[in-house]
Amino acid sequence: MGSSRTSCAFAEVVRSAYATQPRRGGTVVVNAYSPITGETYRMTCTGSGVVTCKGGDNAVVYLY
Repeated sequence: MGSSRTSCAFAEVVRSAYATQPRRGGTVVVNAYSPITGETYRMTCTGSGVVTCKGGDNAVVYLY
């Protein structure tokens, strides 16, 4: 799930990238490719339970 500036396709890429990262607590940074814009964006993910990833072109992705 994402903000209004975030496509479902990009949110899925962020989720997949986040899932492959080792978690050492706190913040996880992922690079995610947008199939809509053709650009790669740096997303900073924080939280537990509901994880919030922010970055790119004011994108926000919520991971449950």
